[in-house]
Amino acid sequence: MDLLGHVAVNNVSIKLNSGSTGLRFRLGADFGDHKDINCWADYGSAERVIADSDIPEGIGIVVQSGGVTLTDCEVNGLVKKSIELYEWANRQKPVVLRALSISGEGVMNCDQLVSSGGSVAKQPELIFQ
Repeated sequence: MDLLGHVAVNNVSIKLNSGSTGLRFRLGADFGDHKDINCWADYGSAERVIADSDIPEGIGIVVQSGGVTLTDCEVNGLVKKSIELYEWANRQKPVVLRALSISGEGVMNCDQLVSSGGSVAKQPELIFQ
């Protein structure tokens, strides 16, 4: 699911294929300057979304836009990158993570996210609830 704009996703189960991404809040901008074009997925949300994979290639959830809230979301299986949060997504609009879990283990902080297969860089504004 590749999302742009103010989108809310609820009660969805996603099975990843090789090299795919389960859920992505897309950066609708130039990667070089990050100017708003094509409508970012700012303030999008996902609630009770489960991304599952039997193969290591791919990413469970990607957040490229700021203001996104993930509530009661899970990434399970063999996927190497469970959650990927882009560092500029958070600059003006913090990303909120509530009841997030990776392979059945609740994620409570940034360090735990990284050690659990997430990919986070320079994200002091992340809000874990």
